[in-house]
Amino acid sequence: MVHGNVEREFHRISIDQKKSLSKLDLYQVLTPSLKKDLEIVLGIPVVVIPNAVEPTKLSKIERGVKSSYTLLSVGRIEGENKRPFITIQSFAEICHKYPNWFLDFYGPVTDEAYMQEIQMFIKKHNLENRIRYKGLSNNL
Repeated sequence: MVHGNVEREFHRISIDQKKSLSKLDLYQVLTPSLKKDLEIVLGIPVVVIPNAVEPTKLSKIERGVKSSYTLLSVGRIEGENKRPFITIQSFAEICHKYPNWFLDFYGPVTDEAYMQEIQMFIKKHNLENRIRYKGLSNNL
């Protein structure tokens, strides 16, 4: 199964690894765009099986007005696959419209240089009190 960039993940593999992959009957990916790219690279059938997401029933959501709202992002802080900087930049564009909204990140930092870039952006845009890094948690 591949979750990320086909070019990055498959153009670095060895000849022996490519031979092994060519013996597969089927390969699974998360998105249709990955399917198209991988069928070209591997030359074998590829099936798309997306992540399963259970729909939220609106009746379970608290509908009252709150004093603040928190957007939650869960995943490692790294720039090659997860790219939380995109979420931060998007939040920075709209947060002035929603002064009682916050953006919290949960997960490990696996790319320190990327995290420093994020922190510089947050500081430059005076978002230190609106975008918060919470680290690892067993209780989201």
